[in-house]
Amino acid sequence: TATTTATTVTSGSDNGDDNDKNNKNNNNNNNDVNDNKNNNKKKKKKNTKQGQTLNPFRRDPFSEFIQSRLGMAFTIFIIALLCDIFLAKPILHQKGMTEIQLIHEIMQKTTGMNFENTLRFINASIPIGTAPDPKLRPGYTLSQEGATAKYPVVLIPGFITSGLELWQGEDCAKRHFRQRLWGSLPIFVQSFFTDMKCWSRHLALDPLTGGDPKNIRLRSAQGFEAADYFMSTYWVWDKIIENLSDVGYDSSNMIMMSYDWRLSFATLERRDGYLTKLKANIEAMVKTTGTKVVIASHSMGSQIVLYFFKWVTTDEQDGGGGGGLDWVEKHCAKFVNIAGPLLGVPKAVPALLSGEMKDTAALLGPMGSMVERVFGKKDRKELWTTWGSLWEMLPKGGDTIWGPHDIITAQYDPPLTESSELSERLCHNVFSIKDGDADEFCQEKVHHAHGADARSNDGSRSHKVGVDDTDTNSMNFQACKKSSFITFTQETDSLGPDDNVSNDAISSNDTNNANLQGNTTSKAMLDREWSITDSIDFLRKSGGGYGNDLHASKSISPRPDSDTWNNPLVTPLPNAPSMKIYCFYGVGIETERAYFYRKLARLETNVESFPYFLDGTMNDPENHIHFGSKSSDGDVSVPLISLGYLCANKWKTSKQLNPSDIHVITREYKHREEFQVNDPMRGGPYSSDHVDILGNVDAMADLIKVVTDHNVDEIQDNIVSDIESISKRINNEPQSS
Repeated sequence: TATTTATTVTSGSDNGDDNDKNNKNNNNNNNDVNDNKNNNKKKKKKNTKQGQTLNPFRRDPFSEFIQSRLGMAFTIFIIALLCDIFLAKPILHQKGMTEIQLIHEIMQKTTGMNFENTLRFINASIPIGTAPDPKLRPGYTLSQEGATAKYPVVLIPGFITSGLELWQGEDCAKRHFRQRLWGSLPIFVQSFFTDMKCWSRHLALDPLTGGDPKNIRLRSAQGFEAADYFMSTYWVWDKIIENLSDVGYDSSNMIMMSYDWRLSFATLERRDGYLTKLKANIEAMVKTTGTKVVIASHSMGSQIVLYFFKWVTTDEQDGGGGGGLDWVEKHCAKFVNIAGPLLGVPKAVPALLSGEMKDTAALLGPMGSMVERVFGKKDRKELWTTWGSLWEMLPKGGDTIWGPHDIITAQYDPPLTESSELSERLCHNVFSIKDGDADEFCQEKVHHAHGADARSNDGSRSHKVGVDDTDTNSMNFQACKKSSFITFTQETDSLGPDDNVSNDAISSNDTNNANLQGNTTSKAMLDREWSITDSIDFLRKSGGGYGNDLHASKSISPRPDSDTWNNPLVTPLPNAPSMKIYCFYGVGIETERAYFYRKLARLETNVESFPYFLDGTMNDPENHIHFGSKSSDGDVSVPLISLGYLCANKWKTSKQLNPSDIHVITREYKHREEFQVNDPMRGGPYSSDHVDILGNVDAMADLIKVVTDHNVDEIQDNIVSDIESISKRINNEPQSS
């Protein structure tokens, strides 16, 4: 034991000596390192003081890393470029595929669906009620008060808000089979930057039949998803659907009856059997629930409902649905008309006349130029002309309804004086257009649609578009002051930087204006202003370039009684004394109502385009003139007259238009815009513009009360606009239309 202990002590001593030595060595090394660092610092300071730098271009390791990666990326790019030139293109051509088709396929597989899923994820992550707290939704609030589902509900969407799916198409679109060619943001973006012509051809209808073009079939999407959102992110019916679900509605007692919004109303039934399906669905809901339905429609959907009421009560032998005169009384408890353009919309006229409206005229600078180059006025006009629905929405009632009654002018602001700058432009830079233009305007397009060239008697190409440039000083100020629908302003030799008129958008031939054929429809055709009647007469006669052969224009031509079903000033409400009609619409927003047009002196030789364009330079907000359009009260899309004249006046006073004395309640919602973080792109919970009203909390609360009968007696007339005095002025006019 003693030996072991001694050995251990000796070992411990040796180890201690070794540790001391190591520590001394480490200390010496550390001192050497510190000395080296200090020496280096001294050297650097010395060099700096002497103004010398050992390596002025030396980079830190991060910069060297970036440089190496950039060099590698450049090398890869060069290799890829060489492969594209010498390998990829020959292989693609051998496979019969072009570079554009390859880009389409890559975008479809790698970005399209991912982008769509990303947008859906964003939608799901943002509160979709009227506020982040569901307790603030009117549906939730009313459900807590005892409101529950009572009447089955039929929802009918409006113009352009339903998705359109491709079921048959050309080679350029076949990859989108059963996808939304209209209503899908990724597909629209792809088409906009790659092949807009293909997209436009598939959205167009056959101009001579009003139906599907050859080898192309688009059909409306179905179900609630058809119109809950538009272009993935823009809510339409979603808020109403969610609030109705709060009080007990679901797919068993509520249905969305979407449709192909491009078609005329008659073609909807002839091609798709839409009215028959609507009738059958309503009958089925009444049978399964034992309760009459509530029809809630938005925008153009309200026009379709009125057309449907006449169709379903007309005998089959007369082109109707054969439901009998009392069908509406038996099956419909209430009709809720939300922002319905019952008397049409003025913006349909410039859309069909020149492919424009205030929204397009307001696109200035690079954005406007890009839109015009990719999808210009001529392209838009050719597409829109084929849509029968746009012709259905032309203003109804003629000059009696659409006179100067509602245009915001001197009754709100000081009147124009003859010395004002605006009146100077209006009264001394004007010209006229003759009715013969319509005859010449339509010739070439009709021949083109039939596969033949338009030829004059001597066999030469015909390019006549008549323009009578009368003395611009002959117009007196009184004629200038009158309220017209279209005022032809100035003629210019060249376009300004913000005019955004594509090279092929304006056309004419100044050498063939002497010999015009055709009769003058009215004296106004020789004037410098057109009334609404003059404008529609020209559209009907020219047929967008197809003349009488254009199928869509026949919806406004004098024909048998069945073709007046889309005009509520002629066709009365159904025999349904127990049904109630509710008109909900927004007011308080300046809405385009009349227009300024001008002619371009430097024109192309192409008669397929109307040789005038919306004068976006006419912009005087103080006089309520915005980018070539005069304004009236309305909901930004539909003027007050179209929204409220029938609801607030004519249906309540005319036994001829309301023979069974249906109770009509009119509710106006004053527009009040406010920003919301959870819905930044819209006008807020009290916005009453044409689409936002579907999310207006007051309108949704009223709708829920109507469909549940909860406190429904509170829903009474609420007029906040000038519609009553406007209606009186209209009723005092001579009934010329």
